[in-house]
Amino acid sequence: QGHFGRLLMDSTMSVDDTYFVPNRTVVLSLPQKIVSGETSRHFLGNRDDANSIQFVNNLSKNLHSKNKWPLLTSRSMEQLQEKNETDWDTSNDDKHSSYIVFVENFDEDHLNHTLLDIQQQIMTLESFSAWNPRGTFVVCLFTDRFGPQYMIKEILRLLFRWEIVNVIVMVPY
Repeated sequence: QGHFGRLLMDSTMSVDDTYFVPNRTVVLSLPQKIVSGETSRHFLGNRDDANSIQFVNNLSKNLHSKNKWPLLTSRSMEQLQEKNETDWDTSNDDKHSSYIVFVENFDEDHLNHTLLDIQQQIMTLESFSAWNPRGTFVVCLFTDRFGPQYMIKEILRLLFRWEIVNVIVMVPY
């Protein structure tokens, strides 16, 4: 992996080991459209497999090999189906403990796209009966163009709408 890919992997694993509760569910949240190939290869490295999909796969493998947390993978949807809470299976009272939210941003209108992407992912996560806005959230932002302070401020402001306050935002800087 490229320099950023290695740093992000090491940092994410360090955060997971430190802040994620053992034996509690960790959710990997993916955007609806995840970029692969040339668009992100320059960012994560120049090898053929160095793209965000491969990064997510490697992170998933690393998390699984720790054998510390049950893992759940989610992918955001444009339109959520209405769910009746009485239809939820509540036999398992395990609330999600931690979330890793992957956000890609290679658009010209990067701020609006990024915030919409995060919003769609959170709305998808919120539709799960085990949704827990008090869990630990790690936001991994794959981008190569933004003002870090302003972007982070807007991401945190958006997450606060769901009363999500335990957040770490990882950015290339």
